[in-house]
Amino acid sequence: MYAIVVYDVNVSRQNQIREFLRKYLYHVQRSVFEGEISPSSLYYMKKILQSYIGETDSLIIYVLRDKSCLMDKIVLGEDKDLQIY
Repeated sequence: MYAIVVYDVNVSRQNQIREFLRKYLYHVQRSVFEGEISPSSLYYMKKILQSYIGETDSLIIYVLRDKSCLMDKIVLGEDKDLQIY
């Protein structure tokens, strides 16, 4: 399956969340990650992320069966999709 994670969290938690997500997905923009992930890894990732976020934080996970499943990606400017950090 393919996941896109977008988050808006308190600055005190940004590094913690960013470093955790880098273990599972590609960092494509400041608060955006995407990539292939197994169902079990997605389940674990959601559990851990739930423990990181606070009351005023927001984290959205879009899950698709695969990258091409009803999704077109349009990038304006530099495409950072294949860069690994």
